Formats: sequence, structure tokens, C-alpha cells
Amino acid sequence: MPINRYFLSDFVSIQRQSFFELLERGLIEEFQKRNPITNTKKDLSLLFYPEYYVLTRPEYTPQEAIFKNKSYTSKLYVPAQLTDKNLQIVSLKWVYIGNIPLMTKRGHFILNGAARVIVNQILRSPGIYYQQKIYENTNEKSTKRKPEDSYKRFYADLICMRGTWLRIEMDKEKNIWAQMKKGPKIPIYWFLLAMGLSEKIIFKSILDSYKLIGNLETTEMKPKNAGQSRSPNESQQGDDAMPGPEGPPVATSLVGGNDTNLGGPDGPKGNRLPVGARSTKSKHKNKNKTATSGAPRRGADEGRTPKGTAVTKGSQKYAYLKNPPEAWEAIYALLASRQKRGDTKEKNLSLLGRKWLYNRFMNPRTYDLGKQGRLAFNRKLGLNMSEATQTTLTGLDVLYATDYLIKVEKGIYKTDDIDHLKNRRVRTSGELIQIQVGVGLVRLEKSIRDAFTKVPTIGNAGAFGASRPADGLRSKGGFGSAAMGSFGNQSSLTRLNSTKILSSSSATLIDSGTPQQKNLKPLETVFQIEGHTAQTKARSGARQTTSIFYTKSNTAATSSPSLSAQSFINNKAFNSAMREFFGTSPLSQFMDQINPLAELTHKRRLSSMGPGGVTRDTATLAIRGIHPTHYGRICPIETPEGKNTGLVNSMTTYARVNPNGIIESPFYKVYKGQVQKNAGMYYFSAEQEEKIKLAAADLSVSSINFLPKSLIPVRIAEDFTKIARSKVEYIGVSPLQMISIAASLIPFLEHDDANRALMGSNMQRQAVPLIRPERPIVGTGLEARAVSDSGHALQAKYSGVVTYVSANKIIVYSLA
Repeated sequence: MPINRYFLSDFVSIQRQSFFELLERGLIEEFQKRNPITNTKKDLSLLFYPEYYVLTRPEYTPQEAIFKNKSYTSKLYVPAQLTDKNLQIVSLKWVYIGNIPLMTKRGHFILNGAARVIVNQILRSPGIYYQQKIYENTNEKSTKRKPEDSYKRFYADLICMRGTWLRIEMDKEKNIWAQMKKGPKIPIYWFLLAMGLSEKIIFKSILDSYKLIGNLETTEMKPKNAGQSRSPNESQQGDDAMPGPEGPPVATSLVGGNDTNLGGPDGPKGNRLPVGARSTKSKHKNKNKTATSGAPRRGADEGRTPKGTAVTKGSQKYAYLKNPPEAWEAIYALLASRQKRGDTKEKNLSLLGRKWLYNRFMNPRTYDLGKQGRLAFNRKLGLNMSEATQTTLTGLDVLYATDYLIKVEKGIYKTDDIDHLKNRRVRTSGELIQIQVGVGLVRLEKSIRDAFTKVPTIGNAGAFGASRPADGLRSKGGFGSAAMGSFGNQSSLTRLNSTKILSSSSATLIDSGTPQQKNLKPLETVFQIEGHTAQTKARSGARQTTSIFYTKSNTAATSSPSLSAQSFINNKAFNSAMREFFGTSPLSQFMDQINPLAELTHKRRLSSMGPGGVTRDTATLAIRGIHPTHYGRICPIETPEGKNTGLVNSMTTYARVNPNGIIESPFYKVYKGQVQKNAGMYYFSAEQEEKIKLAAADLSVSSINFLPKSLIPVRIAEDFTKIARSKVEYIGVSPLQMISIAASLIPFLEHDDANRALMGSNMQRQAVPLIRPERPIVGTGLEARAVSDSGHALQAKYSGVVTYVSANKIIVYSLA
């Protein structure tokens, strides 16, 4: 099959496309996460309108920035509305947020005159992963060191983009626990109750639900009011526990009281109900029956411990609880006991426990699964939650994850392969910058809140740089009326689409047109930004600009040098976050500029290291190795030698990254043995590729694109077999599809040893260019494309016919 190099996408498009996504959506998303910013009394608020943001034209061109050792950056301005509910004032102004480095058309950034590249990071995708660990007990005295016994332990990791990772694990006694990196193990039944689920839902939804209460202590049955007697301090806590009316005895646990006999033969094991009695049906039917216990219970007043736990000499036992308030109280008491806090009796533990759980897993500001994480949870657990709105953890997520874990332990479902590319995603440069923009805005929000607290009580309306109209009139849409002092006397704000360039020299705003509104006429617009005055007037024969903020009166706003929206905003917070990332992040590197190939390879590199990734010292062989799903996505040849082997990779020639960060590879469709080249290429992710019958790209194809009649070798998931040509579904696009650009420049690569090919592809990047370059005597046909995409060769803006060439100029006549 001929190599059709016209289907190769631009080699630097991964960098440019990701930065375009940042400007189109990323900046707006980050601002919307922080909207609005209010003070503690909620009477002073600052609201951003990021969809109308403006970037100024950079002060220097890329060439000037290099010569003068300056940065190629643009100033970011966003309309901000400052509202004071006490004084009934709304002020709307442009505010300067900070500087954003701009990407050049070659896909790199220029900071202090040095070219820098943001390397793409490949790491575990947010979602839920089931794994197992095998533990072996060996006899130290034996010389052969054979394990005496071994057991498997299954666990699930709930991984988020931002926040605390949660692990649900099953120990060797088949008890299930919820655990975080820091803090004690929490019984999963407590955790499910605390997430807001009822006892009935929990036991009805989970297979073998008796495993949930295996680590809880079931002691002598007492009525609820007797089994949960409280001290006077606790009875006044008001923890929403809602005790039920006096009724028949229910299965409860040892709540408070030290029982020294629990470690004996009639202790924990003797206390448990038989396995049959713990099934879902019998649990609810036998509530009126009692379970015998060999341990006499002491009075609740003796030796009180935090509610929900009973401490034995050897270990800690956990109580059987009934509702969420009890679970919140018990979890917080457990955390407090581990952290040795002595103030648990004086505080409302139930409320503290609820706040702790909310801030850890349900607060969108501190815990974020991301769109990809929510999609992974929905797909894995069969849920149907909105990936746009529900990006935090819910009770159903933990409930179905626990049920799935029990089924994995039974062998119904398989464990996950964390090295499979469906479980890994790429953070492109635009996304990495977006994360840092979010960090900068968090700092900005904190500084704004601090500034709000320092604002004295203001008695006059002029404090925000504007006077209130006499009739107390407000503009349409809830924005300020004539209270926009810095916009001039007749203020209006031109509606902008997502990204507009505002020239710092002429400062002319481009109007994109706005929907017409009733009884509103276009106004002369005067903008005052950082000392630059921009005037946009309706000219004859030109489209008139339409204001989106209107007033019914033309009363001049008397501006005052007092507080304004800009006075609350400190751009140091945003700029320092940007400087930190571009200056100190391990993913921000000086561009490798030895030759065009080195530059291209650097921009298409995938690194497993960096924040949130692995370290070169702890990375195992499994992480560094080649996986079958790398075919057509990650090059198996090009990787550094030494400590970084397998942790730094290159994307293949035809691979692309989709908006979700999944690497895709193209294939042609095969219909009844004929390759459908005219139908175009179909891009598949690693997960989609597992479900198709795929033939290799180097098969001989007839002049009318038919495959040979003999049996065709194909790959189905990870299995290789031979099938008839009529059953083949897809075929590769090119043999170069499985290797990177550097490897594809090696002629007759298939005859080389893999180790020597690795060295060759790395050493090509170290070749010093000649003053007078020459074409290779033996080449693969990809050389010209590599040079042109790197940006080192001269490129005409339009295609055409070259009619004149000299040392000074080249003339191209366009065909259009």
C-alpha cells in the first residue's frame, strides 16, 4: 500500500490545537468556577464576565522578544461587575487580570528571550480502577523461601482530577474499608451511611451485603434508646440523630464502654451473626430476634469513648449505626481520636463530621472528577449522571463501586489493567496552562476576599467611583446604570466573542454585532484601559456598534478616585502563578533547537513524570514497558536511554489527541475484502480498537483495493489469528503509523535491531545542521514534511507556481 503522506496531519497541531482550546473554552471555564466572589456578609460581590474577555496585542513580535530578551505575552482584560447591596450600586468596568504567554505559530512560547516548550503529560485518567495484590507468608527458617500461604486482596481506587483519592479495599477476612492516604480506615458501611444513603438502600443494592457489617460489632440486642444512652454533654449536641420511638429490640452494638472480654474466644468472632443470618432478607426479618454474646456489657456511664467505637485491649471495634447523623458523628470521633484531639466532647461531632465529608468529597471547589472522570464512572458502574454538572462523588458512586468490588472478588468481573491506554490520558500544553490559570485565580480570589474584609463601612455612593442616578434607575439586565465612571460619560461595552485582540497602540475594539433590543440606540463608546483610550464611533457606510449595557438617562457619572473593581484586583497573584509554572515546572523545558527534527520531537513528546505522575526512582518495569495498545499511538522504539527509559515517549506519525485527552489512531474500513480508501480514515481510541478485527497496513492490495484471497493475519484485542478477507473490518493506513517521526526517517528500519534503531532515532536529533543542507541520498520521503512542519523552512501563505528564484526573493503566482 503506498504511503499517502497527504493524510498526515500537521506535526505541531497537538500544541497549537490545545492552546486554541485554552483560548476558546479553558479560560472561560476557570473564571466561571470562581464566580461570583463575595464577602462574608454577601453584601459586596464581584462578578466576572469571562465570555467577553480581551487579549491585547503583544508588545513585541516573537523576533523582537528574542532580540530584546523579553517575553511574548498578552495582557488579559475581563469585564467585572462590582455590586454593593447596601448602597444599591452596580459598577461595571474592565479589569486587568494579568499576563498570559502566547504560543507562536511554531508551537512554543518565548519567555525572557528563550524559547520554551510545554511537554505533554500522560498519566492515569480519573475514574475507578479495580486491582489485586497477592500477599505471601514465608517461613524465615526454611532455606527454600517458599511461601507457606498466600492470599489475594482486592481494592478499588477512586481517582479524581483534583482532591483526595479514595480507596475501597477488602482485607483477607473479606471486610471492606474506605481509606484515604492520610487518616484511619473507616468501615464502608459507616461511609455509605455518611454519604446520605439509607440502611434499606444499602442492603438492597449490594450483593452479599453481610460483608458490609463484617467489621462491625454486633452485641447483645437492646432497645435503641437503651443501647445509645448519652452523657449530658452529648445529649445537648443536637446532631439530627432523630431517635425513634420506643419499640421492639433492634440489632445494635456496643456504643461506649470498655469490654475487656472481646478479645477472648467469645469475642469478635463469637459476636458475629452466622453467615446465613446476614443475608439481606434475614437481616430485615430478624430485627426482633436477639443475637447472643459471650461478653457482658458494662454500663454506658463507665469509661465513655467517642460514640460509635468500643476499644478493646487488642484492637478497635466499630459500632453498627442506623442513620447518617450517627455515621457523621462516629467518623469524626474516629478521626479525632487518631489525631488526639481533646475537644470532641464540647463540639457537635455530627455537624463537624458532615462538614468534613462534604469538604473532602462533595465540594466542587475541593474535589473534582472532571468530565472524563464522570464518564469513566458512568461507563464502569452503569450510572447515568450528567458529566457537565455532577463532577463530585455521590453516595451512589460509592455504593455501586462497593458492589462491583464484591463481584470482582467473586470472579464475576475482571480487574483493570492500569497500563492500558484506555485508562491513561494526555494533558496537553493548553490543559496544563489552564490548571495553572485556575491556581492563579484561586490566589486572586483569596486576595479579593481579603480586600473585601478591609473595606470600611461606606456611607456615600461615590465610593465605587460612581454616583447613583437621582431616580435610582438601573440598567437592563441587572447591570450598572450611569455608574460606570471609567467608561466615560456615555458608557457602553461592545459585545465580544470569546477571543478578541485589543491593540495597545490604537486600542480599537472589534465589534461582532449584538442582538437588537427595544427602544435602545447605539451609543458612542469610550474605553479607558491602563491609560489607553479607545474610541469606537459609528461611521457612515460602516456597521454600527450596538451597546449591551444601556441607560435611559444620559446623566454624566461623576468619577471618584475611590474604590473600584480594579482596586480589589491584585495582578501579582495571577502573574506569579504563571511565572512559577513556566519557570519552575518540570514540564516547562527549554526547547531543543539543535536541528528541526529535535524541535519537532520535543513538541510531540509524552512524559509520564511531572506533577501527579510517577517519579523515575519509583517507576516499575510495568510502567516503562510496551503495551499492545501502544500500536499506532506511542512509538515502541524512540525513548531515552538511562533513568527515563519508557517514561518519556513520542507520539507516532499519524496519532492525534482528541478533546478528552485520549490518543487515537486512523484506519481504513474494509468492506467484503475491499479497502474503502475513498470513505476516509476512521480514528479509534485503544478501547474502541479492542472491538474490531484489524489487519496490518503492509498487506499487498490489488489495483482496485482488494485484499489477497488467502487468509489474512489480523489482531483482535491482544490475540493474533488468521481469518478470511471478507471478515476483516479495518486495516492500518500506513506502515509508518506505528513509529514516531524520528524512527520513520531511518531507511529500511525493519531490517535493524530494535536497540540500534533506538540509538539511531535519538542520535539523529543531535546532528548539527550544515550551512548548505543537502538531501539524503537514501530517504523515506518524510524529510521534506518534517522540515516544513518544524517551521524552519520558508513557507508561502498560498499555494501557486514558482516563477522566479534568486538569493534575494522568490516569486510565487497564486492559482486562485
